[in-house]
Amino acid sequence: MSADLPVVPSAEQETLTIGHAFPWTGLERVDDVPDFRNWGNYIQLSDGPRGIALTRDPSGMLPCYVRHCNDVSLAASDAKLLTCTGTAEIDWPCLAGFLATGGMRSRATCLADIFEPAPGTRQQFAADNAPETLWSPWTFTTAKSRIPSETAAAETLRRTINQVAEAWAAQFPDVVLGVSGGLDSSIVAAALKRAGANITAVTLATREPDGDERVYARALTDALCIPLVEAFEDPDHVDLEHSAAAHLPRPSTRAFSQSSDAIQLAIASERRATAFMSGGGGDSVFCALRSASPLADRILAKAGLVDLARTARDIGSLTGSPLWPVLVRGVRNAWRGARPLPPRANPFLSRDCRAAVTALPLHPWLAPPAGTPPGKAAHIAWILGIFNHLDPVGRTLQLPGIFPLMAQPIVELCLRIPAWMWVSGGRDRAVAREAFRDILPTVVLERRSKGTPASFVMTLFETRRSQIREMLCDGLLAHNGLIDRTAVAHYTRDPRPVSDVRYMQIMSLVDAESWARCWTDQETPCAAFRARSARQRRY
Repeated sequence: MSADLPVVPSAEQETLTIGHAFPWTGLERVDDVPDFRNWGNYIQLSDGPRGIALTRDPSGMLPCYVRHCNDVSLAASDAKLLTCTGTAEIDWPCLAGFLATGGMRSRATCLADIFEPAPGTRQQFAADNAPETLWSPWTFTTAKSRIPSETAAAETLRRTINQVAEAWAAQFPDVVLGVSGGLDSSIVAAALKRAGANITAVTLATREPDGDERVYARALTDALCIPLVEAFEDPDHVDLEHSAAAHLPRPSTRAFSQSSDAIQLAIASERRATAFMSGGGGDSVFCALRSASPLADRILAKAGLVDLARTARDIGSLTGSPLWPVLVRGVRNAWRGARPLPPRANPFLSRDCRAAVTALPLHPWLAPPAGTPPGKAAHIAWILGIFNHLDPVGRTLQLPGIFPLMAQPIVELCLRIPAWMWVSGGRDRAVAREAFRDILPTVVLERRSKGTPASFVMTLFETRRSQIREMLCDGLLAHNGLIDRTAVAHYTRDPRPVSDVRYMQIMSLVDAESWARCWTDQETPCAAFRARSARQRRY
């Protein structure tokens, strides 16, 4: 924990708040949940009749892991610190399930006996006590909580984002902001600028056009009059055998991020920044669905034929699908209701590993109440999926990493906005676009393309095939039966340039392999880890 992380006792000395907690003053709430009178990124420790309890705020931005050991309960933001009283072995079935679901989280982690309290829950410090749910995203998906109009949704969203930005800018006035010229990071830039933050915008480009978004980033920063630093991703910064997730109980990082970490850390040092921020989570929070689910939700809301036809046309325009198939899929989804999202297939996992999906404990956010519209169920599942990107790694181990769009007030509001409003006019994230229409440049506001690091990852794969093959075919994942060694060897030996997305799936297994080696390497004792931690500003 860094020295600048607030630790605030209550007036009665009965609770201790660790982290940043902001009042809801001026922010709209659908229901005043007494257990969360503040929003931010924090945990609370409280002493009550049942003993000490830990409450985690709904944003989940401050990591928290718990271990029960020899009648003692431990909590930390860094899983490595929980191993200093014993050992933590890899839970291979849980790791298999994590990989087979494409990284879906649950209370269980990939380390035996180390658990993660879900955001918005209270955990009594006793091994046999189940966590108590105090906050649920499903509260904000009911017809009663629904925002009534697109105009009201846009106006409230803009006001809420601006107030969240003001709160964060007051805490961290000097910001290195990652921008792509996409909608999400542009909205954060506009809100922080309005809040008076001293912003240094950074955009990272690949050598291939699909990862070069500098023209959009320039348009944004010129319009907002903020400085922009441009840099190219550098493969020399990436060590495939190094895991930035060595302190985490899951392999939730990607090796290619080492490049952006190195570049942005250097910029932050030069500019004396106090925090890193980004538009991370925007696609998820702003419900960027490309399916017929919004139409299904509107059918279940008993909308008239004119409104249904409009939403069907919006989805068709957004996805490029003819009207009739959209209508068919919408009716089918409405009839089926909310269903769990299927796991992402990875052809390089073993059959046993893929089967582990059924044994993985279900996250409470993936169990929709009866009658939940399928679009809202998909919205919440997508929000949950972004949590792997919130873990403090790389540059955010040196300075705080803040994701303003994942703030509780914004998430609650966006869940109240019906799925069909988000696709209005055939545009994804339509409400967010409308909310900042008079501020953002047209080239950014109407942008339909999206940059990707795919070409950079492809370069890493193409230039390091033999290292990747050796790591995976002779590694811990193969030894424990999680991967199909034959399929991996065949794909990595193919000398032809890659022509599909399977290299991305291979690289995700490389990340898991390097993480697993960290947790089986006995050469890094706790004392050495503490010494290294002391030199870092932990958040």
